[in-house]
This record gives sequence, C-alpha cells and structure tokens, in this order.
Amino acid sequence: MKLTKHHGLGNDFLVALDLAREPVGPFTPEQVVAVCHRTQGVGADGLLWVTPSSKADLAMVLHNADGSRAEMSGNGISCVGQAALLQGVVEGPEFTVASDVGIKTLTLERQGSPTRHTLRVDLGAVIVGDLAADWTAGPITHAQWIDVGNPHLVLAVSDHEAVDLVDVGSRVNAEVAGGANVETIVCGPDDQVSMRVFERGVGLTDACGTGACASAAAAHAWGMAGRQVVVHQPGGDATVELGSTTHYTVEVEAIARVEWPWA
Repeated sequence: MKLTKHHGLGNDFLVALDLAREPVGPFTPEQVVAVCHRTQGVGADGLLWVTPSSKADLAMVLHNADGSRAEMSGNGISCVGQAALLQGVVEGPEFTVASDVGIKTLTLERQGSPTRHTLRVDLGAVIVGDLAADWTAGPITHAQWIDVGNPHLVLAVSDHEAVDLVDVGSRVNAEVAGGANVETIVCGPDDQVSMRVFERGVGLTDACGTGACASAAAAHAWGMAGRQVVVHQPGGDATVELGSTTHYTVEVEAIARVEWPWA
C-alpha cells in the first residue's frame, strides 16, 4: 500500500489516496494499529482513507491510532487536502471533502514551499454544550462540553502544569460514554489561548484542529476571548474564526512517501 505522511503542527497522519477502481481499503483496526505504531510501524496519530465521492471532490474516513473511527480532525482533513493537491487529484484553491459529519470546504491560502501548504477549513457550526461542573476541581476553574462534529471537554486552568492531562483525559474517556477529546486551556490577552490536548483514541498529541476550535469557542463563551482566536499548541500556532460557521487555518507539511506491506 502506498501512503503519504503529513503533519499539521506535529499532529501527524498517514494518508491513503485510494482512488483506483479496485480499492485497497477499507482497513481493519488491526492494520491501522500496526501502521500507526510508533516503533513497530511507520508511526502516526491516525490513518486517513481517501476515496472518490459522488457528492464532493473526495471522501475521507478517519481512523485513530488505536484503530477506532473518528468523526473529524481539523489537521487530518488539512493533510488530506495537501495530499490531494500534491498528487494532482484536486486543483484548488477551493475543493470539498465528504466526511462522517458532512461535506467540508477547504481553501488553499498559501503554498510556502513544495512541501508546505496553509489551508483554511470550514468545519461548520461549533456547538457550545452544557457546563461540566463535575470536572471543575482544584486548578480547573471552568469546564465546558463542545461539539465540533466530534466531542470535546475544554478545561480552563491558570497553569497547564497544575493538571495531569493524561490522568484527566484517561478518566474522561473511561467514564464518559463514547469518550471525548480533552483540552486544558490558559486564556491570555488579545484573543490568545494556550492549549494542551489529550485526544480520544490517541493520547497526548502536539496539536488538534477541532480541539483548537473547541478551545476558542469555550474561551469566547466564557468571555475570555473574541471571535478570532490564535491558539498556541506544543506543535505551533493556528487561527480559529468563530461565527455561524467556524474556520480553522493551519500550515501542514508533507513528510514522506511510504510503501507498507499490508499483512
């Protein structure tokens, strides 16, 4: 199987452009776990299976590193966009990708080099859900459920180091039906938010696109940020624009081409 590897701010994905008449997918959870394994496989936070679509330019299925299926990834769909652009499947600057949560529109904002593209994704409406009072304790001052097509629990803290995010994220995913991505955020001045993330089905990652949107939406709901927010993550910065629809802008980088012998 021929794959390409990409990352958005260190959140890395393998992309399988499966556009032949005799597709190689779908992939089993065991295959996904094997290829995403950090030491015994290629290594990635997830695998994206891309196929033709009758409703959009492309369709994608997102698998987490543990083999589970996820609804959406802001960085993942951006990596799909870069792979499609590099292989001439789409021309841009605007194109569409069908996902488990509807058709999303991507726009190529800039090509910084042959391997770096800045993409803007329309992720649709972000829904601010209920307060999560059960998760506010100690250094956690606010907790909010947010829906970005996938579930998020955003926790406001004054210092990321004051919270064991692996512990909290693991407990949330053990106790909440279906699990959720968990973010800790520190809100700063001038619509700046610092974020750390524990992703459902993966664990700690350097960045999360839907998590950045969830964090911006929570900070705005709490009166701690405006509608255009810069989200600082361990892997770098991304921009979120909140409105009736939510736009996520990120730079993605192509890392490698891979040939993987499926067992």
